[in-house]
Amino acid sequence: MAVSHTARVERPANAARPEVTRPDAGEPDHAARGACGAARERVFIAHAQLAATILAPVIPTAVSVFATAE
Repeated sequence: MAVSHTARVERPANAARPEVTRPDAGEPDHAARGACGAARERVFIAHAQLAATILAPVIPTAVSVFATAE
């Protein structure tokens, strides 16, 4: 039996439909903003971890240099 690519999936009348917010409707898309904020936070944490990994060998040397400079 062939399946049409234009076939529609019918939902029961009582099925819950997700709320869709459209940017052009003047409503903020909180779900997208939340996902973007979470992704931004993960990138920030990854960069902080990378910087800590790179700077870890240098920090004790820098601390000792500044401590002896006084």
